[in-house]
Amino acid sequence: MVGANPASVSRSRPQLVALLLLFLTNLDNIKEVLAAGQPSGHLGTGLRGILATASSSSHLVLHHRTVLSAAATAQAQALEQPGETAAAAAAATAAAAIADDPDDADAGSDVPDLPAAVPAAVACAPVLRLSKGFTAAAAAAASITWPGCSTPSNRLVWMPQRCGSSLQALQYAAVYAISNQTKLLARSSINGAPCVLTRAASSQALTSQLLSPSCGTAPLAARSLPVMVCAAAAADPCFGSTPQASTVTATMRLVTPVRCPSTGELIRLLDYSGKPCGPGSKFTQWFQGTSRSGCRINAASLAAVLRVTSSTPQTAARALELAKASSDVFGSCGVPPALAVALPQNLTCSFAAGPLVGNGNGSGSGSPEMPKTAVKAGGQVAAPLQRIGVGVDGQVADLSRIADEQQVTVAVVDSGIDRTHPDLNVVGGKSWVTASALFSNDTDWGVDYYAHGTQVAGIIAARNNGARFVGISPGAPLFALKVFNGNGKGSWSSIFQAIEWVIAEGRQQYNIRVVNLSLEISPLGNIDPNEPGYTDVYAMACGLMARADAAGVLVVVSAANNGVSLRTSFPAVCQSTAAVTALNYDVSKPLHSSNFLEAAANDTEKAHIFAAPGSNIPTTQPMDYGSQTDDPNDIGTYFISGTSAAAPFVAGVAANCLMSGACAQSSSGSDIISKLQEAARERAVQQPASGFSGDPMTPNADFAGRYYGYLVWSKW
Repeated sequence: MVGANPASVSRSRPQLVALLLLFLTNLDNIKEVLAAGQPSGHLGTGLRGILATASSSSHLVLHHRTVLSAAATAQAQALEQPGETAAAAAAATAAAAIADDPDDADAGSDVPDLPAAVPAAVACAPVLRLSKGFTAAAAAAASITWPGCSTPSNRLVWMPQRCGSSLQALQYAAVYAISNQTKLLARSSINGAPCVLTRAASSQALTSQLLSPSCGTAPLAARSLPVMVCAAAAADPCFGSTPQASTVTATMRLVTPVRCPSTGELIRLLDYSGKPCGPGSKFTQWFQGTSRSGCRINAASLAAVLRVTSSTPQTAARALELAKASSDVFGSCGVPPALAVALPQNLTCSFAAGPLVGNGNGSGSGSPEMPKTAVKAGGQVAAPLQRIGVGVDGQVADLSRIADEQQVTVAVVDSGIDRTHPDLNVVGGKSWVTASALFSNDTDWGVDYYAHGTQVAGIIAARNNGARFVGISPGAPLFALKVFNGNGKGSWSSIFQAIEWVIAEGRQQYNIRVVNLSLEISPLGNIDPNEPGYTDVYAMACGLMARADAAGVLVVVSAANNGVSLRTSFPAVCQSTAAVTALNYDVSKPLHSSNFLEAAANDTEKAHIFAAPGSNIPTTQPMDYGSQTDDPNDIGTYFISGTSAAAPFVAGVAANCLMSGACAQSSSGSDIISKLQEAARERAVQQPASGFSGDPMTPNADFAGRYYGYLVWSKW
């Protein structure tokens, strides 16, 4: 049982095997609390302790609740609506570019306002937004040096192209400087050249800062730009059915009239011609427009008007203008023209909620994903969940559209789960807890005096019901495996029996495929792996985890909060588990309290390590705990910290992977780990800014020699 004093127990081999201390691992590092002024969270005090300490901690919790609400509100409002965009520049500049001379444009054209800055919270771009361009946050824009172009009188506008195997990612291959006064393409104050930056025609020093280094990545100087395309929405123009011909047509009134290259007449209506493009020919590339008077506009006529020839001294400058004019008039594959945003880009009207492939920043790879639905009014997706890609576009997983045979159950080995909580779908449970005088019905798996199990469960699967906070896999079936009593004490044998039951019965009877262990079985403190008895403990604990793995069950475990190597932490050290380290609230660096793996460990040892948010995570708690604040809406809500909070992030993502079909139903636990690692690395490589300081891509001297893993990505 927990409660023995480690200092008073000698570390003999028999005792190491027979006496395993059990700790719930949701304790913050005290240094983090003092430095950040954050509440320590639920410190395992039990019901009486919570009541006793409420007066000293509730005001801190309320402060963080306020911050969370403000952040959630800001992120919900962050995605700009189509309209206030770089169509101002695109429309006016296109009108100028295809006139007899670029400087002869009709300055009186009716053009929209220039775009506002795109906040960092915007993780995907609607299709209708792509042709309109994006601007960086003011602070980032002010720091850019583009001689003659990045001046206070101009605004920089980044133009994206779709890329990736499914055209679901974005790459910024051009940036324009637009005059705030004329709303036309600016010219350099140094040499009069058009302020258009492309990789082919610009210096490497500039392009390395202002253009995307690769598909699915934002420019270094404008990291807030979205790097993925949102899913097709009902508002997106489409053809309704797959066209039978190789060429598609549509008639569109232009945002701004253009001049016919041959006659000079102003054209306001064009009959567009396009062709299928992209993977599976699902998208459209427009290539020609014909007026009712018979004037044809295409790439060749634009080149002739702009006099782009090898003998022209201004060929390079004219070529840049041609590229922009062509983009404005014809767009690119899957991206509508700025002058005709409503042109259909999807050949069929197949709408799905959420990003096309994957959530959050990253390119995705065309694998299946969960059906999505909007976050219901009154509900929130907390900022830490959004940081791993949950709800970043206002959409979360919709399990009601998952077939029964595809749904999986997540077991929580802990202190029970409050079966009365309206936000949790608790489908059953078992208990290994014995009755006590203090907690008369503590043997009931649906009663959670200690609260820890209910808190863990909410992060995994709190419902999208318009109340409180939404979990990673909203409404997923939960199964309580109760091994801790109302004081948070339990035996290692109970934990092992719970895992044995899942292997023997739970896997088949309830389709339990994921087990969350936000706990540590520690052999009398921090034990060197070379110490006597370590091998026996390893064989016993990791042997059981390997059997669960072979049975198709992923065991997700917290790395523990001792700030030392997780080689000393069981079962986190077991390579057939997914071991999870914890990051601070804004997911910018690890918690110093979190255990870690040595950076010198081999790839096999690192392959099962993940990082996840682990500070002040809002979640569920037993309904009879009341409210932490005077707000009755807070009843049933708590904020939890440490690696206990981090582990359920991975458990929820794993459940979604299985239910989406991205992880095969026949997968072993190790297969699921590999799939999650592949996704986490993909996002980190494609979008380094999505990670944290101290991850494998971004060294941090404060965490030198420590490996915390890649940040888990809720891709599905």
